[in-house]
Amino acid sequence: MDKSRSAQQFAKNYARLTETERTEFSRIANKLLSSSFLCGQKDNDREDYYSIERMTSLYRDYFAITDYEVIVHPTEKVVQLKSLEHYNHLNLKLNESVLLLLLRKLYAQKAKEISLHENIVISVEELHFEIEEIGWFTKRMNKTDFRNILRILKRFNLIENIGELERDESMLILYPSLLYAVPYEEISEIDKLIRSYGREDANEIIDEDPAD
Repeated sequence: MDKSRSAQQFAKNYARLTETERTEFSRIANKLLSSSFLCGQKDNDREDYYSIERMTSLYRDYFAITDYEVIVHPTEKVVQLKSLEHYNHLNLKLNESVLLLLLRKLYAQKAKEISLHENIVISVEELHFEIEEIGWFTKRMNKTDFRNILRILKRFNLIENIGELERDESMLILYPSLLYAVPYEEISEIDKLIRSYGREDANEIIDEDPAD
């Protein structure tokens, strides 16, 4: 990667922006840096997604200077910010990794039943059922741990909750960003990975990053 070229190109294109556009650029760039993903399916991400799509080279040159890659996935309307040097790497605990994998599995299963542009929605009860199916716990995951893990995944724009996370009837929107947070093609691969973890300490750290 030629950082000097990226810096020069960014400065050239940035100079052409209006003050309003510069303010928007700063806001969106910081938003992407904090969440790693933007999803065009989300109401509060939609305009930001299209802004990046229109000015992709500007964002790519800006982030390239700091060893990040901006990847636009137009089919799913997802923008991904990927660290090339594993900066801001998030180490997930075992339970966090397992829930992330289960959500990716449910996304793959539900995606076969709906059209490309529909939101994939599951109930909290369905997720608890999947957790119990793998035999990970002798009893249901406690509400505090469950809620805290889903809040982490929500922060990365992987899911959105409709209703309280403690209630079985509440719903979870699964965003297509899950495809890139857990880039496994087949459900069997995800199942194999879950089984490979084994029933170990829930506080064990797994070297896995939603942004990678």
